[in-house]
Amino acid sequence: MPKPINKRELIRKLKGLGFQGPFLETKHQYMIKGVNHKIFIPNPHGKDIGAPLVSKIINQIGVDPKNWEGMREYRRPFVVLYYYAILSSEHRA
Repeated sequence: MPKPINKRELIRKLKGLGFQGPFLETKHQYMIKGVNHKIFIPNPHGKDIGAPLVSKIINQIGVDPKNWEGMREYRRPFVVLYYYAILSSEHRA
């Protein structure tokens, strides 16, 4: 059974699997992948999402629970503005 996870980590892992969002619906956020795949994100009010609910989400998205624990979180790529700084300094000279 998977470990409890906080909401941010869940969103990062889902983004790593290609989901987009989260988007806001009436009371809960959701993430989408493609046209037919929509996953609602639970709102635990500052607490971790429990293991039984995490396992239901894993089953909905079709990921092997063993692979879920070893999966890395998606990290937004760090954009280096070094090139921009060089260009702007050349224009000043």
